[in-house]
Amino acid sequence: MAVLRRVLGKLGFPCAFIDLIMLCVTSASYSFVLSGSQFGSITPQRGLRQGDPLSPYLFLLCTESLSSLFRVAAERGTVPGVAVCRGAPRIFHLLFADDTMVFCPANLSTVQSVRDVLHTYKCASGQEINLHKSSAAFSRNTPLEVQQSLAAILGIRLENKHEVYLGLPAMAFRSKRALFAALKDRIWRRVQGWNEKSLSQAGKAVLIQAVVQAIPSYAMSCFRLPKTLLQEFQSLAANFFWHDGDRRRIHWLAWDHTCKSKLDGGLGFRNLEAFNLALLAKQLWHLLSRPGSLVSRVFKAKYFPHSHLFEAQLGARPSYTWRSIMAAMSLFVRGVDGALAQVIRWIFGVIHGFPVPLPFG
Repeated sequence: MAVLRRVLGKLGFPCAFIDLIMLCVTSASYSFVLSGSQFGSITPQRGLRQGDPLSPYLFLLCTESLSSLFRVAAERGTVPGVAVCRGAPRIFHLLFADDTMVFCPANLSTVQSVRDVLHTYKCASGQEINLHKSSAAFSRNTPLEVQQSLAAILGIRLENKHEVYLGLPAMAFRSKRALFAALKDRIWRRVQGWNEKSLSQAGKAVLIQAVVQAIPSYAMSCFRLPKTLLQEFQSLAANFFWHDGDRRRIHWLAWDHTCKSKLDGGLGFRNLEAFNLALLAKQLWHLLSRPGSLVSRVFKAKYFPHSHLFEAQLGARPSYTWRSIMAAMSLFVRGVDGALAQVIRWIFGVIHGFPVPLPFG
């Protein structure tokens, strides 16, 4: 609890506000319900109250002290972080979705320093690391015995190459179909459960749009999925839509036609391949509109250090993420050209009141 007060003070919150927050935190107590009756009262000595809408914000403020510890370690050179290439920003740690990712060279002294930083944070905040939910990932050039010894120092396991983090593969490898096999399994399980129910085609259409085609959306916003895998997704959706009990499944309409808008005689289903490229084009817009973000600086240093995003090339040995993003470059350029053309038409046509020839096709 003391570390929370110090963090709030360092961040410049008024003393009256800090006292009010500490009163909310220290007044919490817990009771047990056994057989419908309430027993006992326990006052916690550390940690934050679970379920309180204020707790996530206080947790993030406490985590700021962990960031400070890593910054100090970086300044001392004990946790130097990593850089993807010369000129790229060094990354020491990332905080995302209540998780902490630490980046460092795979050597004994650095790993011991990371362990010391985490131990200091645990003693100061009372928040102990869940070793069962923690793992270590190494580059493919690190010998297995080195990986095992360094992971043992931290008391955590080695990460499986097929591990999934927040619905995305934690590590990319050669077989992209195997990488995203879990997505197909999720869709298949959903469809199998629905086939046992009596659903109208209108109900099936809603489920396809709201669930089946939404399951791979997050993965498609970061990676270009294999065409064959997307076709299998569409095949599962089509078989479910035209399924009629034990009768033979006759597809009365080509799937490409169902992907047209309802105004054009279709059903409004998504063309997953086109949707995949559209989501990746949004990543390009992020790189263009937010050049100061960490991911933009890393990609620029790696793939187009001396040129503009529109002049970027794949480069030598590009990552799967960069190859996926670059696959949407032509679509992105056409979209930007169209948007600029609309802006010019609006400025000269609406504001100035006369037409203007557009330089874009």
